Amino acid sequence: GRITFKTGYRHDIRLNGRDRTHLPLEVRVRDNGSGIANEIRPYVFDAFVTTRHGGTGLGLALVAKVIAEHGGTVDFESDELGTEFRVRLPIADDHRARRSQ
Repeated sequence: GRITFKTGYRHDIRLNGRDRTHLPLEVRVRDNGSGIANEIRPYVFDAFVTTRHGGTGLGLALVAKVIAEHGGTVDFESDELGTEFRVRLPIADDHRARRSQ
């Protein structure tokens, strides 16, 4: 198997909503596996969803929770040539960073 990581800073990514949060930090993780089955795609970030024998189904649920708690988003695209997860995160402003120190 093959896994590739890409990182970037994207000026154009904004989360729609009242605050239009700017999410410029992007991390992409792609594999060349057989993809995620269509029937579980809507549930892939739910707890206890797995197709692996002996899997707990907690990995992606935990990933989604931690990213959301940091004000970011995670999504994916998948086909028979592999799957790519995209994590988008905001940059902490100076005021927030100083308050947490």
